[in-house]
Amino acid sequence: MNEVVEAAETFIPSEPTIPALDHEAVSAFLHREFACPSIQSLYPHMHWVASRDGGHIDALHHNLVKGRQIVVTEDPELHVVWYRKTIWIKPLPRCLFDQGFWESHLAESKSTTDRSSSRRDVIGFMRTYASLIQHESDFLLAQEYRLLPKEDISYLSLRELLEPYRLKPDEAVSLRYHYGQIRLSRLNWATRLFQPSVRHEKGFLGRLYYHQLYWDTSDFIQAYITPFVFVFATLSVILSAMQVVLAAETVDANIWRAFARASWGFSVFVLVTIVGCMGLLVVIVVWIFAAQIIFGSRKQRNLREIQEQRPEEALNTTVMA
Repeated sequence: MNEVVEAAETFIPSEPTIPALDHEAVSAFLHREFACPSIQSLYPHMHWVASRDGGHIDALHHNLVKGRQIVVTEDPELHVVWYRKTIWIKPLPRCLFDQGFWESHLAESKSTTDRSSSRRDVIGFMRTYASLIQHESDFLLAQEYRLLPKEDISYLSLRELLEPYRLKPDEAVSLRYHYGQIRLSRLNWATRLFQPSVRHEKGFLGRLYYHQLYWDTSDFIQAYITPFVFVFATLSVILSAMQVVLAAETVDANIWRAFARASWGFSVFVLVTIVGCMGLLVVIVVWIFAAQIIFGSRKQRNLREIQEQRPEEALNTTVMA
């Protein structure tokens, strides 16, 4: 029995194949479980994708209020990424509840770059959970979706564990966690436009999608056929209206002249309405996109101003002391 206990203690919690004393294996485990290299590569362009606000993460209950389905994932790059009615969330690993694991592999260190990088990844990950679990209802949902280890842990104990991470600044977390929840559709477009080198390893589809949504041809066709049908229906109405206009111009009989004029006027009205609606739709989309860019730029500028003022504030505090 003692041999079994000793054997269990030589591995990191919940990972019986990774020896606790094998620092290279643990480092690889931490990178695999928490690093987000794709978003790290996209970071210079992320202001086009989302506003820089690491705390912009809906609590679990609020995701349900918005009609989103919570889907469990073990991929750290999908953690708190959402698409339409789905949000992906990575469970909180058992090892992060172990103080000994933190002291052995995640303690602050200036000598080891890998440890410092993994520490920033893990702190950022913990900060997301401080936003995801804000009420007891969130805690119960986390248990329901198996986002927490099965060991008995109370809501108050978990809040006590997570609360310090809520106050961690962006300087303490990795670049991915400078942003909160991110829309998948924008990440897909950013991947196509900016082609981060990390995605090249995933082949052709890795260059087109941050995360592929369609694994069946019928799903792909069903998703993309709607805009084609819309364009086809619009062009059909335009062509039909043009044909009515031309037919009305060729009618000479007095009996049909009034009807021809009415048809001509209505056809022109349909054409103008379609063009106007399409133009208005384009204006709305451009306006929304521009408003989001302006909002993100202002937020980034404010963050830079705050960061520039921090040394002065620290100096003033020292002087006053």
